[in-house]
Amino acid sequence: TPLQALTLLNDPIFVEAARKLAERAMKEGGSADAGRLRLAFALATGRAPDEGDLQILSSTLARMRGIYANNEQAAREFLSIGDAASDALLSLTELAAFTAVANVILNLDETITKG
Repeated sequence: TPLQALTLLNDPIFVEAARKLAERAMKEGGSADAGRLRLAFALATGRAPDEGDLQILSSTLARMRGIYANNEQAAREFLSIGDAASDALLSLTELAAFTAVANVILNLDETITKG
């Protein structure tokens, strides 16, 4: 329902969960974007992403990088959502961009319904 979509995209706990997924992907997924995106996707959906999935996630990541690279304050505000602190060792703008992508992954129908 529309209300469900608004909750999943904007509720602080879901944004915080996306941030923690992004942190894990950045730490454990290697240094390349593809590895990080593969890990985040697999953790959320239980399967490896196909090339189409990776292309969409990569283009979303590039778009989010552009947004947060030009507005560090927006990145800081986005990462302050939730109670858990962000990993201070990770780049602020990179973490914000990966968090936005992780939020997309967590909001996939495949993730929500596992169907």
